[in-house]
Amino acid sequence: MKVDEAELILQLRAKGISPSPQRLAVYGFLKANPIHPTADVIMKELKPLLPTLSLTTVYNTLKLFVSKDLVHEVIIEDGELRFDADLCDHAHFKCTGCDKVFDLFPQKGKPVMEKLPELPQGFTVTGVHVCLRGKCSECGN
Repeated sequence: MKVDEAELILQLRAKGISPSPQRLAVYGFLKANPIHPTADVIMKELKPLLPTLSLTTVYNTLKLFVSKDLVHEVIIEDGELRFDADLCDHAHFKCTGCDKVFDLFPQKGKPVMEKLPELPQGFTVTGVHVCLRGKCSECGN
């Protein structure tokens, strides 16, 4: 998927983020590649394009994007932090065969989960994360 750099700059500035080359590269990669990458994957993909890019810069950029609600953290398994630039409500499916993570979008007008467990008095839901595991159609049963 091709992303428009001018649009990326507008989106970063709208969140109060200065659009440095590193930030544009990380955000552009996330927008163009909805593969739910880890920071290490982002680093590996961008390093040939930005030889001076460091893993610390990638982590700091992702942390900034999360704090400004530009990107969501997706925790699929313990110790596996991935990032998603698609902010609409959706669930995830991780294939245990190929390790790919897929977006699962609810039917139009329906929530990701129809029924939540009853919450104790005074509790408020601020988000729901649903992750299913299994085999994708390419990996079979």
